[in-house]
Amino acid sequence: MADLHIDSQLMNHMLPATSINNKKHLVAIHDEKHQPLVFSIGNDGHLYAIKANGSGSNDTINVSSAVGARGTVDAFIVKQANDADYGIFLAFSSTVNDSPASELHVLSPFKPEVLDAPDQLTRHVIFGAAQNDKVKINALYIGQATKSSANDWPLLIASYNNVADHNKDANISRILVEANKWRWTSDLRIYEQAKTTISIAPGSLTIGDGLFVLYKKSQKVALMFTTIAIDDPSPWTVDLRVPDGCNPNSISTYIDPEGYTGLILAGDGLWHIPANDATDSGNTIKRISSDPLYQGATNLHVAQSSETVSIWFSNTDHVLGYQHADNSGKDDQMLLGPAVPFRPAGPSIDYSAIIDPSTKSQSFIVVEDADHLVLMEQAVETKMWNSRPFLVNQPNGLVETNAFVSHVELHDSRTKQPFSRTKVNVSTSGWANLIINGTDYMVGKDKPATVETNVKGVLTIIQPSDGISAYTYTFSDPAGATTILFPSGSVTVDPSNKVQDKLQKFGSVDELKKAGAQGSDKDLESAAKAIRDMHDVKDSLPKDTSGVAVTVALHTAAVTSSASHSGWDFFEWIKRGVDKVVAFVVDRVSDAWHFVVTAAGKAWNFILDSAAAVVKGVQLVLEKIGVGLKKAWEAVKYAFEWEDIKTTYHGIKDIVNSGLEYGIRVVAEKTEEVGKVFDGLEEQLAKALKVKLPDGHGGKKQSEAAVESDRSTSGAASHTKSAEVNNATYHFEEGKKTAKFKSGSTADEIKSLWNDVIEPAMKEAGAGAKRIADTIWAIFKDGLNVSVEDIYASIGGELVHLVVTLIKAIVQGLMKIGQIVLTGIKDLLNTSVLDFGIFGGLLKKLFNLPDFSILDVVAVVAAIPTTILAKAISGNPPKKIQNFDFARMVEKGPMDDETLLAYNELGSYIAITKALVESLINAFKMASAEVPAEPPQFSVLRLAVELVGLLFAFPWDKESPGRDYRIAIWGVLLTNTIVLSISSKLFIPYTLKIMAASDILVGLSAFSLAQVVHHEQLTGDWKGRDDEKTTLNISDSVFEVVEKLSTAVGILVPEPVTKLAAGAIMGTSAACKAVVKTGIAVKGAK
Repeated sequence: MADLHIDSQLMNHMLPATSINNKKHLVAIHDEKHQPLVFSIGNDGHLYAIKANGSGSNDTINVSSAVGARGTVDAFIVKQANDADYGIFLAFSSTVNDSPASELHVLSPFKPEVLDAPDQLTRHVIFGAAQNDKVKINALYIGQATKSSANDWPLLIASYNNVADHNKDANISRILVEANKWRWTSDLRIYEQAKTTISIAPGSLTIGDGLFVLYKKSQKVALMFTTIAIDDPSPWTVDLRVPDGCNPNSISTYIDPEGYTGLILAGDGLWHIPANDATDSGNTIKRISSDPLYQGATNLHVAQSSETVSIWFSNTDHVLGYQHADNSGKDDQMLLGPAVPFRPAGPSIDYSAIIDPSTKSQSFIVVEDADHLVLMEQAVETKMWNSRPFLVNQPNGLVETNAFVSHVELHDSRTKQPFSRTKVNVSTSGWANLIINGTDYMVGKDKPATVETNVKGVLTIIQPSDGISAYTYTFSDPAGATTILFPSGSVTVDPSNKVQDKLQKFGSVDELKKAGAQGSDKDLESAAKAIRDMHDVKDSLPKDTSGVAVTVALHTAAVTSSASHSGWDFFEWIKRGVDKVVAFVVDRVSDAWHFVVTAAGKAWNFILDSAAAVVKGVQLVLEKIGVGLKKAWEAVKYAFEWEDIKTTYHGIKDIVNSGLEYGIRVVAEKTEEVGKVFDGLEEQLAKALKVKLPDGHGGKKQSEAAVESDRSTSGAASHTKSAEVNNATYHFEEGKKTAKFKSGSTADEIKSLWNDVIEPAMKEAGAGAKRIADTIWAIFKDGLNVSVEDIYASIGGELVHLVVTLIKAIVQGLMKIGQIVLTGIKDLLNTSVLDFGIFGGLLKKLFNLPDFSILDVVAVVAAIPTTILAKAISGNPPKKIQNFDFARMVEKGPMDDETLLAYNELGSYIAITKALVESLINAFKMASAEVPAEPPQFSVLRLAVELVGLLFAFPWDKESPGRDYRIAIWGVLLTNTIVLSISSKLFIPYTLKIMAASDILVGLSAFSLAQVVHHEQLTGDWKGRDDEKTTLNISDSVFEVVEKLSTAVGILVPEPVTKLAAGAIMGTSAACKAVVKTGIAVKGAK
């Protein structure tokens, strides 16, 4: 059984992406994951596919280049098969600069995922018998596709002009496409009757495949259907009657239940002729709607998935609208509800709509006024529309959007261990796009996404939002799950709870005025009352369904008599198309609450059946009284204070660079003293192993339950679990997957150090390290519940000798070439990063860095949660640090009290962040242990994270007990960090397993030395003594050593079950360590 903890916040969400500029014409279908897949002509004249890349943005695929097409694309057509493969049929024409004739390109059907490897498109190119070098293609048309088979290419029609006949009417021909070739057929000659064509649409009737042609004849609008058989000299032609005054100017088709084509016409009204009436001449099209919205309707587009249909159009009033329908073909039944005004439409608007085949929700891609593509999605469950920018991936680009970010943790309710790498279903109360642990999903109420927690049992869920409302999440067990997480049933949570609480403040006129609301006091009081009433409605909703929308149809009979337009379909129009609202009223009718908006002489009614509906209603009230969305966001979302974060970032870099400069200088001066330091180390370690901590401190069992119940850390746990703190480390985790670095050179001296010193020492220590790891592993393999004494009991004299000998040899080798090594590490940290997820964009845009290094990335990763933690714990950002002199602090003490305070404070927050990031790196190390060499970017990142933490942890305080031991611990950890960075930098085979042995030895020696320090702290009389803080430090050291050992076991043992168990213990100990470090910081802030 799982305990589920979730923390959510509306905040800026950043993607390494850029907006997609307006394209010339666009057609949308869906990909294999039901995300919109758009084809369009780019500004360079090439044909592009825009496909979701699985991480929240899209990739653009140059289809023209992939298939070797030359020149500028004139026309293209795309059709998707209605089968399980979703096969794509594609044809396009292009014109090269040195020829006026078109070249035609036809592809055999391919699956959407083929676009992930564009070079595979060449396998789908069908070659023609011959290009027609005498035609200029104007348009391409395609019939319905039923199967994803090359033998079932649908009807393909080309409309063209002969190159020599520039001013003559267009001609039309069928392109016959077979499995491995295509060819032109003869001109269909239908334009002898249809001199002025208005619109063409392919169709399939019982009499055969053919074309519907809407044309003008003798100044009258006429309609025909003509069959198009191969080289048929006598096609079957059907003349259909168009009533006077109809004035249709656009046609589109749908597929009826029998698989035949019905025709929709738009003009002054909406008109229709079903497939079974279109086979006989003399039959008349019939008006199925006289809604004023259809006045002058044009640009007709029909979206369909099986029986579900939506009809899209724009009209003479520049209104874009749609109509829900079915495919029954029955004039009096096929339209479902009234026509819906959607949004204002410019004269050159282009759009495309699709319906998801699994949920029947619809997606709509439209060109915004700013010439950017915008994706809008309507959930079938709620009828609510949400929009999100349609973005294309761009390394080091930065697009800031708003999103509900949720940090979800799943732990075993009995053992408190995280459910690592465990599958769980996540569904939403409405059709929505979610990014879960870095992967894109389309999720609905009845279409859950099956996702996997990370090694810490964590899900990071990002729900992009164009407003301040969100759909709820429901967590459940996947079908066939071996581990049952929710035996009592699914769990539903609302990520917008914090926003809902903050919206209460807008329930007064004074607060509205502070936010910039405009209008008379009477108008503002009406708005404030509506907000208060809606908040009361939200509180009155049943707790188990407060975030889950109830089907709107259940309440249609309860609409107030004054509200002539009802349903969330109309909400988008009120937002975008209505300037002045007369009144807002919240009223209860029968069993439902209604939000009634009076505007433009009409009353619009929206049922408040969910928290999402209430928040949307409040947002509308705020917008219509002048509190724009940006101001509403500022009031309710978690705002990153970038100036504070920049200050922290610069302080981190300043200290690290100063520390490295000091190290480069001091190693040359201190080389002779190194041997003396280690001469007494073996004796010191032997004493350390015999130390007993007073008052039972050494016997205290350390576990997650103990951490959560401890009064000093129970409050700290909430900080480490917050969405705000974890957001930066989440992006770090995602960024590292694709990070690219410029290669650097490795000095010969470093290679010599490895070959002559490090590698032999590591190999000699390997067997002993493995025995020690096995012994320690036995203590906690059944759960994390160990004490200092438990670990002492497993450490013997063999370890003391092994550790001292190994570290002494390595350190002395390092000191011989110390300046070269440290200079090389400094250069390594300043190696340029080609791209690193959103952090590249942040550094370029917000920090004004045209080029950035690994240290820059790690400094930003640390600065964001560090700044947030400081504010959460102390109420203030970290103090400013500049011109820091590391050498002076080490040799003479801190410059002044303020600098010391700033250094210590920042160091404590850095320690928490480092604990959060380290577990990500350790998880990767375990997963990739069988890989011959560790990816270089990971070793560099690990080095940077370690050095940042170590340079902030230097034991500068000469008055504190056990300083010599603390310096020894610091030196051991620093040496290990440098050794590991060198070994991984060199790409030595099986580096990870050798490094694991080093981690075991160093981790245990540092732990042993730490207990000597804690013993002196608990028994000595010294200024600043704090037994509670020392006890927290003991807990921290236990979790530190357990994390290192479990990571090492996960690397050294190839068996997957043990790896998983090691990962779970590593994740738990890392989380506990972060909480304990937060508890230490909390004490320091008091």
